[in-house]
Amino acid sequence: MRGIFSPVEKDVIVINDEKPENMNEIVDKIENIFIELIKRVDKIQLDDKPIDQNIKLKILSELVVGIFNFPMMIGYVNLSESKANERGNEPILNSFNYLITYVLKRHLDPDLSGKIYSRLKKTDLSEGENSLENVLNLITGEEENSSENRALNDILSYIYSKEFRESLAEIYESLKNVPADTRPGYNLSSVLSHMTLTSLIAWGIQEDSYDLPAIRLAAVLHDIGKVKNYKEHVQGTNEFFNNILNKVKNDIHSDFLNQLEHARGKASSHHQGGGYLDEADDLAASIDRLSDLVKDILNNDQDVKRWLEEKGKSDLPECYDKPRQYDCFDELKENEYKELTTMLYDKLYDRISSKSEKTKTAQPKGSPVLTLMYIDFLGIQKFISSFPKLKDMSTASFLVDFLVSTLPFIVIDYMITQKGKKNYLPLEALLSGYGGHAMIAFRSYENLAEEVKKEILSLDLLSTLDVSLGVYHTPMIVKDVKYKSVRYDEIWEHLKEQMMDRSKVRWEERAYSYEPKEICSNCGLRPAVKRDDKLCTRCAAVRSISDLKGFHNKVTATYVVGGTVLTPQNCFSGKVDEYAMEFISGYNKPPEDNSNEDVINPPFIGVLKFDANDASKVYSRVITYGMYLDLSYSMDYAIKQGFYESLKDLVSIDPSDADGSLKDMICADSNKVGKHLAARILSGVMYLGGDEGLIFMPGMISVPFSLSFIKKISEKSKFKFKGGLVLIKPKHPVQFAIESVEEVMEKAKIGGEKSENSLGIALTTSIITPESFDTTLNLYKSILRVKNKLEGDDEINLRKAVKLILNVGDRKTSEEETREIYKAVGELYSSLLDKAPAEGVNEERVEHVMDVIRTLEDLVSQYFRSKGGDPKFLIVYMIRERARNEDEKVRSLMELLLRDAKVRICLTKQEECNFPLLDMLNVSKSFRGGLRR
Repeated sequence: MRGIFSPVEKDVIVINDEKPENMNEIVDKIENIFIELIKRVDKIQLDDKPIDQNIKLKILSELVVGIFNFPMMIGYVNLSESKANERGNEPILNSFNYLITYVLKRHLDPDLSGKIYSRLKKTDLSEGENSLENVLNLITGEEENSSENRALNDILSYIYSKEFRESLAEIYESLKNVPADTRPGYNLSSVLSHMTLTSLIAWGIQEDSYDLPAIRLAAVLHDIGKVKNYKEHVQGTNEFFNNILNKVKNDIHSDFLNQLEHARGKASSHHQGGGYLDEADDLAASIDRLSDLVKDILNNDQDVKRWLEEKGKSDLPECYDKPRQYDCFDELKENEYKELTTMLYDKLYDRISSKSEKTKTAQPKGSPVLTLMYIDFLGIQKFISSFPKLKDMSTASFLVDFLVSTLPFIVIDYMITQKGKKNYLPLEALLSGYGGHAMIAFRSYENLAEEVKKEILSLDLLSTLDVSLGVYHTPMIVKDVKYKSVRYDEIWEHLKEQMMDRSKVRWEERAYSYEPKEICSNCGLRPAVKRDDKLCTRCAAVRSISDLKGFHNKVTATYVVGGTVLTPQNCFSGKVDEYAMEFISGYNKPPEDNSNEDVINPPFIGVLKFDANDASKVYSRVITYGMYLDLSYSMDYAIKQGFYESLKDLVSIDPSDADGSLKDMICADSNKVGKHLAARILSGVMYLGGDEGLIFMPGMISVPFSLSFIKKISEKSKFKFKGGLVLIKPKHPVQFAIESVEEVMEKAKIGGEKSENSLGIALTTSIITPESFDTTLNLYKSILRVKNKLEGDDEINLRKAVKLILNVGDRKTSEEETREIYKAVGELYSSLLDKAPAEGVNEERVEHVMDVIRTLEDLVSQYFRSKGGDPKFLIVYMIRERARNEDEKVRSLMELLLRDAKVRICLTKQEECNFPLLDMLNVSKSFRGGLRR
């Protein structure tokens, strides 16, 4: 019996070990990936010469860590492997792509961190040699087409390939539910987080060792045997290594093979005591298995003792210290195993969160050995929304993650190398790095934490961009007579004390100019310092990057979604950078090249903002570091993989190429509507990760895609989500849209004990602000719900509304239904493409949508004509229309509205009356934008 406690579901996810073939398949997939990586690493050459076997082992270790940190390593989509090979370097989309490239390349270029660090220390970051663009190019190799990047290209193209991603997703789905320890009360974290922490600690407790690469690889794989057989996991780990080594021994250099065999020996003997790996394993276990507290609760808590007596398990506490303790727990029934685990977790949480316990617990005495640093971007939303142009905003969102994760990682790595040339910061040291904050652990050399903090905060890039970071640190491992771990709750208590500094009023002022100057032509806030384009230092720095990075990279990259290849810029005949909003809205050429009808009735842009409901409450109930890693990685995975799978569904509606090849598309491909829409969604991603996201997309697809996407991430993460969708015209100020969609999202939340996935929708042909939305909500509160459920039976839900508006019937599965909805949208969207309306447009469907819009507009008019907006009169009108109207579409629409549970409330208690008439009208109008009518 084994399973892992989920703080989201408040239940235990039990693994079915009666079907071992499932886990055998997963282990086989891991072995196949490792074999492929080992062979590719062994082929790395620098200037046509093989590299040292220790360097190979370091690179392999980084890759293995990346595999088990899959959500952080892999983005929300894959890039074309063939295109990467043509360029000679991997296209870069996000901060983590830069991080992975840097982490691998530094082993081939030992001076890389120093080169980057020296440029970051210079003052002129908006142009010239020391510009941020050139700093980024040092990592990618674009500046010099470096031999290091050419050497790594084969590996980079593989780890960003479709096949690699889809295998890894399946592996991660399985391994995240494998507990590091099967005993109730200890089964709070996964084997993935335990191996990551073990590897980090093994690195942290030894200053300089020849065995470091071998120990690191052994540490990150030492418990892989638990996946198949937790009772004999050491033997399983040995078999895992043997299977791999037997398959590669004839294909790789002997010195590299010897290093791998050395790592196998370390992993296979990790329970024999005395080594760094054993010490690290015990420390990582002590961080997550609160054994003293669990045993105290088992022996002394009256509720637990009573439960054990009722189940006839009074001797169960003795099993925790037996050599083969799992035999005791295998005797538990599944419901007993779940009940005991949940009860022990609740008792642990109450004990840890109680004031008396906090007063009792002090940080272990001793000298810091491993330090945890928390880096926080202060004022994220304000920074991102300060840029009025979409391409600048896209770059700003990239900079947030770069400044809190990749940049500090490089700085810390450089400062550690100064302590000794063999030293470096391992990838697993980045324990978290999204959502505007990061956690990085590193060795506690004397005063290093304060020196790192000072160096990060003094970087000229921060002052150039006029942004502030919060940097805090606390011991994670200490040493007195022996090593001791600091409990997760104690770590956070110490960090929170430092974070109080964020609330202090800062009296210092910054002089932007000592003489009168023009205001920045972009943000309109700071004085312009660049004479040519009249930009302030912040906007000039961001503009210099956004011209070649950010949005530019997104539209010029070649993506692989499922079996589909697409390059966004190929489906627009003009300069995409100059028409970013028009391109995302759906145009395939500049608006001035379109007909007058298109200009009069341009398509909408959908701005989607989503966030997990009550995530902070769930995170506040995390009591170990492994739980935190599991929860944050799982959430990040759900969002990125949910987005990828939603895109796959969308492009699947297109007909296959005749020869079955992965062909890219062009503007004129009016039958490739799925690709056209997916290309624009990919280009409009501002950020995805953590527990939130912001996406710009074509208005026509925005409602169906949002419904499918939010449903997928909810199913994968087990959280419920609130979403806001604002539909605007391409010329609408971007900042106002961002501020407004935040307001819509918050108003849409259905939280509490009966939390639901929900989506609020607002549509405007003029300007929307948070204030104007609130005014609209108050004015139309009887017929504007905002808290729209995605699915359900007792009320109108958005999925039913979309099906009715698009005239899509029921299907056997929700996947089939989603594809039919996408096809229907494609038939409408074809009117914006070159060959329309001659091809692809379903005139019958267009007419159906227009009829629905006219009917809904008539109902809104009746609402205001009926005694000043009395919903009762509107309901009577709908009942009469349902009875006498011969049009099936009208009758079906009235039936759907009247079936809503809250309509009955309207007839009795007007103050609670609320049904989604305007919500449905907004949905239907989103499909109208751009239609030739």
